[in-house]
Amino acid sequence: MKSILLLVMVFFIGMSPLAAHAGHTVPDGSIDRLHQDAHNLNDRVQNSWLNYRVKRAVYTFTTEVSAFYKCVSSGPHWDHTLPETCEHHFPRVWQTWYSVDRSLYDTSFDFPQVYNTYLRVRQDLQVLPH
Repeated sequence: MKSILLLVMVFFIGMSPLAAHAGHTVPDGSIDRLHQDAHNLNDRVQNSWLNYRVKRAVYTFTTEVSAFYKCVSSGPHWDHTLPETCEHHFPRVWQTWYSVDRSLYDTSFDFPQVYNTYLRVRQDLQVLPH
């Protein structure tokens, strides 16, 4: 009986690193793509005639995406599973995205390059957990 209990304990102790990670998975390269596209969006917006409020919203969003990217890329992951330690970034990324989304959803006519980059970022975000 003790050997079975010991075997079960060793099994669960050996599995503990896997239990420390969240169940959120994302397709390969999606975080890198989001990071790159967010920076491209920031560059386009900062170099446009959009007002300061919009520029600030995009800058703040890009900063949160960069923090999320840094967190994810600094640790090991298994099978595209995001580390649990990075989960606190999800609400921040989404919260800052809402301001960007409200500001840029109707810019297709006046700022087509900004709008196209905004659409890529929006598509990148669709693979992230909410």
